[in-house]
Amino acid sequence: GNRPLLEHVVDHLAPGTPVQLVGLSTPEFNGCIGCIGDSDSVGFKGASFTTTAWLSPVSWRPDTDGDGIEDDSWLSLFSTPEDAQHNRLFIGLNGANQPIMGFTTNRVPCAPPADTPGLSGSTWAHVAWRYDIGEQIITIFVDGNVVAICDGRLAFRGRDQVSLGAGRWGPYIGHLRDIEIYEEPATVYQIREIANLERIAWEWEEGTTCESP
Repeated sequence: GNRPLLEHVVDHLAPGTPVQLVGLSTPEFNGCIGCIGDSDSVGFKGASFTTTAWLSPVSWRPDTDGDGIEDDSWLSLFSTPEDAQHNRLFIGLNGANQPIMGFTTNRVPCAPPADTPGLSGSTWAHVAWRYDIGEQIITIFVDGNVVAICDGRLAFRGRDQVSLGAGRWGPYIGHLRDIEIYEEPATVYQIREIANLERIAWEWEEGTTCESP
């Protein structure tokens, strides 16, 4: 069925605050920051999957080398290190805050057209990254609408640990919550239903809205 392999809530985060998981027992991987398991146990390796989250990222990037210029870094939701066969997983946002997903270092990640607006730090957006191994297609959704489709994408074959909110391409900075991973390529209807149900539960339990973090 359409049940999450991973379902938890991430605390409201101030920009720059490390991701803190709630209600999730994380395996230890020799000090790996934010690791939640290897790619097989998480559900990314050699399989179809859909992962969804609510995001409100910062619009800036850190200046890690102190030269007065912001880094051209990405914001990592899920990532793995690169292995000897150039397998690496990245699910997150590029420098323009557009949602992207890629499986190898020798191929450009799937991304929306360059003129597609990026996510804003002033509002919440529901993002879904979907991979269909049978069709070899990556599809990315924002608020239930398709923003990117990329075909001819072979499945991810890496075996390394999966980090949440951290990675060599840059940490996630901003607000983040309600991350889920499903072990199948969810339909458009299911993706919209997930967002609507989470929005209803959010407003009912917290008395807040999805308009601003």
